[in-house]
Amino acid sequence: MKVSVKWLRELVELDCSNEELINALNKIGLMVEEIVEEEDDLILDIETYPNRPDTLGHIGIAREISTYFRTPLKELDFPINWIEESVENFVEITIKDEELCPRYVGMIVKDIKVGESPEWIRKRLESLGFRSINNIVDITNYVLLLTGHPIHAFDLEKIEGRRVIIRRAQPGERILTLEEKEEELSNEMLVIADSIKPIAIAGVIGGEESGIKEETRNVLIESAYFNPISIRKTSKKLGLITEASYRFERGADIESPPRAARIAASLLSSFGGKVAKGLIDNYPNPRRQKAIIFRMKRAEKIIGVPLQKEFVEEILNYLGCNIDKTSQDVWQVQPPSHRIDLEREIDLIEEIARFYGYEKIPSQLPSLRITENPFNTKKERIEQIRKILISMGFDEVINYSFTSPDKDDFFKNEKNPIQLKNPISSLFSRMRTSLFPGLLQNISWNLNRGAEGISIFEIGKIYEWEGEKPKEYMSLGIVCSGLFKERYWKEKEKKSDFFILKGTIESLFEKLKLLPFSFEYEDCNYFENNFSLNINVKGEKIGYIGLIRKEIREAFEIEEDVYAVEINLESLLNKSLPPIKFKPFSKFPSIVRDLSFIIDKERSYKEIEEEIGKIAPSILVKFMLYDYYTGPPVPPGKVSMTIRFVYSHPGKTLSAEEVQVVHNRIFEDLRNKFGIKLRE
Repeated sequence: MKVSVKWLRELVELDCSNEELINALNKIGLMVEEIVEEEDDLILDIETYPNRPDTLGHIGIAREISTYFRTPLKELDFPINWIEESVENFVEITIKDEELCPRYVGMIVKDIKVGESPEWIRKRLESLGFRSINNIVDITNYVLLLTGHPIHAFDLEKIEGRRVIIRRAQPGERILTLEEKEEELSNEMLVIADSIKPIAIAGVIGGEESGIKEETRNVLIESAYFNPISIRKTSKKLGLITEASYRFERGADIESPPRAARIAASLLSSFGGKVAKGLIDNYPNPRRQKAIIFRMKRAEKIIGVPLQKEFVEEILNYLGCNIDKTSQDVWQVQPPSHRIDLEREIDLIEEIARFYGYEKIPSQLPSLRITENPFNTKKERIEQIRKILISMGFDEVINYSFTSPDKDDFFKNEKNPIQLKNPISSLFSRMRTSLFPGLLQNISWNLNRGAEGISIFEIGKIYEWEGEKPKEYMSLGIVCSGLFKERYWKEKEKKSDFFILKGTIESLFEKLKLLPFSFEYEDCNYFENNFSLNINVKGEKIGYIGLIRKEIREAFEIEEDVYAVEINLESLLNKSLPPIKFKPFSKFPSIVRDLSFIIDKERSYKEIEEEIGKIAPSILVKFMLYDYYTGPPVPPGKVSMTIRFVYSHPGKTLSAEEVQVVHNRIFEDLRNKFGIKLRE
């Protein structure tokens, strides 16, 4: 915004140097970016802000200076030479879209001769970057720069039927603008029209046909308020940015149109024009400025300094606010209509701080009270599960909570699913009852696009009806298919299998300290028969692990085997954890012994594991299944197992004889219990 210092001094009583004036503008946030010296003037290029349209005119800048120096604005006198004929005898104005044009003011100036403007107007406009065109157009630009409110002048004789209609454009309507460019209009655009056609694009640009020409004698002055959003959309769509649109789209002062029109009429009458009596002010729904509750104590707390009530009241009065003191410390403040940015108490406090002087506010760090967030055990344990699985080679995915019924039906079991009343698509018409539909979609998408293998997990909610109420609970789903992890040049190819997934669950539970846990054979309707286990933790069944049935894989277009786990996380996270106890590492070497034997195939390793756990001597620190084999030379109906035992003592080095005695005792117990035979 370019501002003339000479003009500002005509608007406000100032007893300061230009340097002091510039310094004042900078202090109150109207930063002077450039200074240009004219013959008898100083032109300042001031940075303005989108929420301060009042500073887009010299009167608005003068108000700011007046408030800073506590000096009054000068009274502006714009006398008008009225004629007896009423304005309503010359034109009829109708607003058909009050939302896009809440107020429209019109005045008529007769018998004006179009010609060159006086030198003082030309000089002022040109110094501020405006080209002088003729006395009528120059007056509209002069009023714009003075008040910040755009106005427009029409050739009255070119308005068909002497009717002005403010309406939306009709599809396909066109207009030749003052820039001599034809624009096609749409129904979203507001236009000023006569009884036949558009004569201007409201708030953006006038039409060439109704523009001021040398032969113009009678003029309609338009001064209106247009919806800022509408002007912005129209300007952007047409690629037209004008001085008028720049101001209207930021929000004009709805009380300004009558005053701006009168100033223009006064100046035109000084050039010999005759002003028809009165003005047409079409304002069907007058707006009332909303009052703001202002608290002195709140202002002092925000700014950080004690404030004098007299100072605060003086600043608010200079800004144009009306004050109603409901008490000593609480006021009801009504901002002026031109300050559209003053909507809340904090806005008023910011104004007080601006004119108090930011440089006077002491710089100090605010006092902060540090509080720790309450520890969320479940959240921490979920994060721990996530980290463990990622460290074991699984990638996390996040899928939609919506799914298609045909995919979800494979996994719902006895759950009563929740159907959506207004789904975005039939593919997303149900709340998922399992994480598997989304995870299998992930596998299908990746394998069918060239991935060699995929190992993923998801932690999310599943849903069902519980009686008449919906229920949601956290679930953990893990799936793997194809190669497990990426292969490197030194690594052998390793395909996903049941035992990789089972080992993953065992490692997860061990690291979470969820002991004891176990697996038991149990068929599940979405796993292959005899290829699924239920998962028990502390005696409660919390999930299943198995191989996804072939017909389900085919429904998801997956050719590879898919191994999957789904665990009820709500049940898992409610399990209490044993206290963590530190056990020092033994300083003495351990001794490893293997026991290879033949046993009936019906016997599971779990039975053997439980039996060893019952008789485990103190020096047995660890044992595990090391090898499992069926086939020749193992007899039919039998299986070969190898269990590795690790022995150690915390206080001494064990001898081979001591270990062998214990090892033989374990073998004898297993032979008596299960009839095992040493493998030859």
